[in-house]
Amino acid sequence: MSTDDYGQATALHYDAWRPPLHVCILATGIASRERFQRGLDFGCGTGHSTHALAKYCSDVIGIDPGEKMVSRAKPSKKVSFSPQALSSLESKPAFDVVTFAGSLHYVDSPQVIGELRPLLTKGAALIAYDFEVRLHDYFHCLGFVPGTSDYDHQAGFEQEDILRIKCVNRGMSFRASSEQLAHLLLSLRDFREWAEETFQSRKPHASLSERLSQLCSGEHQLSARTYLTRYAFKD
Repeated sequence: MSTDDYGQATALHYDAWRPPLHVCILATGIASRERFQRGLDFGCGTGHSTHALAKYCSDVIGIDPGEKMVSRAKPSKKVSFSPQALSSLESKPAFDVVTFAGSLHYVDSPQVIGELRPLLTKGAALIAYDFEVRLHDYFHCLGFVPGTSDYDHQAGFEQEDILRIKCVNRGMSFRASSEQLAHLLLSLRDFREWAEETFQSRKPHASLSERLSQLCSGEHQLSARTYLTRYAFKD
């Protein structure tokens, strides 16, 4: 399967279902009555994190270099999406909050900050957050052996001109149907490769859902470790 096919497959499963955690995690770093005029969601994927940020903003744009991802994002009255780079946003109004939902691991953060700073209002909030769903028991039951990964769920900013305002790491739980859990598992590239081979299908979702239903006849109770750090530029 080509790299483009993998991007399309990942986007399909991201769009179909993601753990309902974005709003809950943001609530640990943004006060309930705090509001922003214009927000930017950097690395928006299929838009789940962008719509979560919209709860606190009058206007939000989500950007992502993955066109397959952005093509599946669903805009609304105050939410828009674009596969644009930061440099193309210079003519837009300034942002007073920027979120990074699991996207900082993939970029050069000093470079991103350099491109972002001219686009921000004074005192703008920078919020990096992510979650790690505990899936090892399912991997074991299904017979999948995950490889090693250097992915950093707590990737953040270490520049001297950026101040860490708040850091919250905690556990959260949620429920998922077998069909939803299958989408979550198949959004992982290594697992998807294994599932395609195991079920002898390029579209193993139905077969995997059935296998998961055999493990649990009702909803699956899942847990995740969540990470959020809020930053601001030093005066």
